[in-house]
Amino acid sequence: MRNSILHPLAVAALFLSAVSAQIQAAERLDYIVKLKGAVTLYSWMSLADATITTDGQQLCSDMKCTRTEVRMSSQNHRLLESLAPTRFLFRSVYLENPPQSLSFEKRQNKSSKKYQPYGYKHSFSVRSADGSTIDRYELASEGDALPGTARRFLEPSALDNTEPMVRKQRNNPLAQGALDRWALIQHLRSVALEDGYSEEFPGTDGSHQLRYRVSLEKSVSLMIDGKKQACWKLVINEQDIGRDKKQPPLYLWISKSDKRLPLQLEMPSDQGRIRFELSDP
Repeated sequence: MRNSILHPLAVAALFLSAVSAQIQAAERLDYIVKLKGAVTLYSWMSLADATITTDGQQLCSDMKCTRTEVRMSSQNHRLLESLAPTRFLFRSVYLENPPQSLSFEKRQNKSSKKYQPYGYKHSFSVRSADGSTIDRYELASEGDALPGTARRFLEPSALDNTEPMVRKQRNNPLAQGALDRWALIQHLRSVALEDGYSEEFPGTDGSHQLRYRVSLEKSVSLMIDGKKQACWKLVINEQDIGRDKKQPPLYLWISKSDKRLPLQLEMPSDQGRIRFELSDP
């Protein structure tokens, strides 16, 4: 059960960390993560909290870039905390024009109820200067020093200032303008959405070349925190090009307000359906 719940949570959190990245400084969005399936008697039950913050005023060399951070925890939710205590942290650095990912990282605490400096998996991917390749690092407390060109994108990771070291490194090809999952949704918040919208985007997860197909399914209204919100419902299909492997589709609801808020994200899991719901639009 642990893996079947955590995998869709991780995938969904990857996307939600991007959807908060509207081009503005100090945006914060709070979400409730819910599950509906046999384990919850087919009713929606809260699993975790997610907090997403965005800073659109970062500087990457001489360019303005956007950094998005999502933190997710099951600490205040008895069901998941008893089955598989969950702590996630994701960060993405994204260039708006031309749209492209510069770096992204994932930190996952696998068992401890506290977010320990190196008691978790930590991966970090950085785009090369010419954009033709991407370096993916598996980080740990021991290993080789992280190159300075990559280190400038990485935030401090431990209260005791433990320096992250490279346990494993791989270099992979990168399509021009490739977006990580975070940056893809960030970009979707700024595109003109209308009936019939459908577009493909090059992507990367740091290890594989991806292709995203995004389509507007319909315009709908959602009740979020007791408020009716007009929004677009999008379906996102992700394909691993080299392995011809597809992820289950994700459904994203973006508000029609000026802020283009990501109101909700939903996807299937082995245990039913996982939903991220904005708690205070």
